[in-house]
Order: sequence, then C-alpha cells, then structure tokens
Amino acid sequence: MQQALDADREYLAKIADNVSRLRHAGLIRFASADTFSGEATYLRQYASGAFNSTFINWNPSEQAMAEAVVLTAAQRGMAVLGREALMKGELFAMAEDAGIADRALRARLGDL
Repeated sequence: MQQALDADREYLAKIADNVSRLRHAGLIRFASADTFSGEATYLRQYASGAFNSTFINWNPSEQAMAEAVVLTAAQRGMAVLGREALMKGELFAMAEDAGIADRALRARLGDL
C-alpha cells in the first residue's frame, strides 16, 4: 500500500471513489482497510472515509501501533478485525524447532 501511495498521491481518493461507486451500484455493502505498511498508512486509509472496518495485526510486537490504530478506528465508528493474534506464524516455527512434526497439531497450538 505504501508504495502505491508514494507513486500516486491520489491513490486513496481513487479507492474511495471506486468504493463509493460499488456501494451505489449495490455491488458491495462494506469495505475494509488493510495494510502491512504501518500506522501512518492505516491512518491515511481511515481519513479517506472509504472504509467501514479494518484488519490489523494483533500481536505483542505491534501493540503500540495497534493501540493508536484501534483508537482512531473506534473514533470513526469502524469495526476492527484482528489477525495474526499472538504471532501465530511464529508459533509454527517454534513448534517445528521443538520437534512437533504434526502440522495439524501445530495449527491447533495457535488456538490455545
């Protein structure tokens, strides 16, 4: 997302226009902001007014960013959907390092 914003200053305005057209045509009801480009990019997405919800990484390594992002989303009345809770991807690597070969078991470990 950040690369697109750097390349085209009107990128978010174009997205907001497209989302508005899709809503007006009845093709979508909701749009969700999402990025791996950090807090500033999330906040720029929210400021565009195009989104009803947001996906954010929700894990200990990103708590400071998540708190600012969640607060802003809440102020705008947006739903917040967490992903990568507790760095589930890291849990796979840790389980492998611990000798847990069963991939299904590794997947369930993240749900504990």
